[in-house]
Amino acid sequence: MKEDAENCDGDISKIKRGAKVMGFVVGETSYGYVVKSFGNIKGLLTFADIKTQKLATGPYKEGQILKTYCLFNKKNSGLALTLTKRSAKNPPAPVLSPSKATYPTLKLPKSSRLLTSL
Repeated sequence: MKEDAENCDGDISKIKRGAKVMGFVVGETSYGYVVKSFGNIKGLLTFADIKTQKLATGPYKEGQILKTYCLFNKKNSGLALTLTKRSAKNPPAPVLSPSKATYPTLKLPKSSRLLTSL
């Protein structure tokens, strides 16, 4: 485990997507488990991620050591964590809010005619 901890020297900006993060469970929130790495960096492993990975062996306990991967670094304030490297390399597409979503324009062929009167 020492080789995993070497990359987490406390500088959160060095941790990139897909990086292995060894840590231990320090608490539980309504969203998931708070995991603290050996570099004293905290991350969140969500219940939703645990369900989709189908690797969970049951609820985790405080103090339990976990091997996780960085899903993304949240503005150098914490990490979003996942259980598999594959998920970290190919995260799900972000959900756009309706105000930022773009919709394709519908183009009709010139030969098509719309009924304008009945």
